[in-house]
Amino acid sequence: MSFSKVSKVSTNNRAIHCVTGTPNCSAFYNWALTKLQDILSRWHLAYTGPMTTGLQGNLGEFLSYHVARRSGLSGPGFTGIALGANSPLNIGAPTGLDATIVFLSPDGDTSKDRLYVMEMKTTILQNLSYANALVGDCEKLLDATRPSTNLANRMSGLKGFLSDTLEFSDALLDRVEDLYRPTAAECVKVKLIPTLVHDLRYGNPVVTLDGVARKIELLGWLPTSVEPWSVSLTRLDECLQHLRHQAAFVP
Repeated sequence: MSFSKVSKVSTNNRAIHCVTGTPNCSAFYNWALTKLQDILSRWHLAYTGPMTTGLQGNLGEFLSYHVARRSGLSGPGFTGIALGANSPLNIGAPTGLDATIVFLSPDGDTSKDRLYVMEMKTTILQNLSYANALVGDCEKLLDATRPSTNLANRMSGLKGFLSDTLEFSDALLDRVEDLYRPTAAECVKVKLIPTLVHDLRYGNPVVTLDGVARKIELLGWLPTSVEPWSVSLTRLDECLQHLRHQAAFVP
């Protein structure tokens, strides 16, 4: 195993899922490099310009999404859509769907159906305060004045993709539609995954993400709908630089 996810309980009794390399960060980096090379060989041209904050964020999204998929959010019933995570070295963020994972229970029990919405931020700083930007991302999900980011439009785009590209049946599309409700408290089948990608050496992600989750709950989301994740590598700045060049590296 190249990384592990451990749930750490905050002082407010909130579980924060922390992903680190196993047995070390080098194993995690090598897994990420192999995954990136596989994606680029099949899908996209790589950006060869300088490192930018946008590219840094794209690589963080790539890490977060593929870690989540390997950490239980895949298999029968799961469908993942993440254009940015599958084109991390392209210039800028691609238009279309953000990282979203749909689970429709194969046994037909709709009470088990879930929509996993990933919001991700990446920081190479020693201070993890950038994680607070995740609160704003989650706030936009139910803001009708922000059509490019709200969940209603995301659901519309999601259904279109599932229908046109993956040819979901009308019955399955109805189940997808049922995942969304117009208010946070009603979205009991939606699971928010606010994720911070950061340097393992710095800060306290449990304390930081506990505070982030609390602020998201104050927006109206139920505690059971918010599942914070920390994804960390030692020397993250250098890891991202070497990933950009698809180069070997020992963190």
